[in-house]
Amino acid sequence: MGGVAEFAQLLDDARVVGLDSMAFIYHFEAHPAYGALTQALFSRLERGDLRACTSALSLCEVLTGALKAGNSRLAQIYRQVFELLPNLSVAAVDTACAALAAQVRVESGLRTPDALQIAAAALGGAEAFITNDARLRQSTRIRVVVLGDYV
Repeated sequence: MGGVAEFAQLLDDARVVGLDSMAFIYHFEAHPAYGALTQALFSRLERGDLRACTSALSLCEVLTGALKAGNSRLAQIYRQVFELLPNLSVAAVDTACAALAAQVRVESGLRTPDALQIAAAALGGAEAFITNDARLRQSTRIRVVVLGDYV
């Protein structure tokens, strides 16, 4: 199913996408299976052809992995990406996000971290949420795009 060309077309048709933590991990840690997909994504962000949003929870998740691995260089890269990447907005988990996440949890049964990610993307105006967690398809708030469908 899918392929890089189909994923790229989805990106070309979108104005704003929400990003799950794994999109950053796959890209900046050069995942062999998903690297071409995330390259298509991040190159569009850098060129300004696409905007993306994520929550501050994503920074926590990517930094945790880098720090557990003792990779301070990668941790610094992640900090810079979240602060400086063009066309990326990072939403705080505020009361509006928490309230919407609660509704997402009730509607879909998702865990709190996943519901917060979906809520942040919805509040950020995302048309799709890019993840590799098929369980997030339970949410009806936003179109969930699973990277595994494109490899």
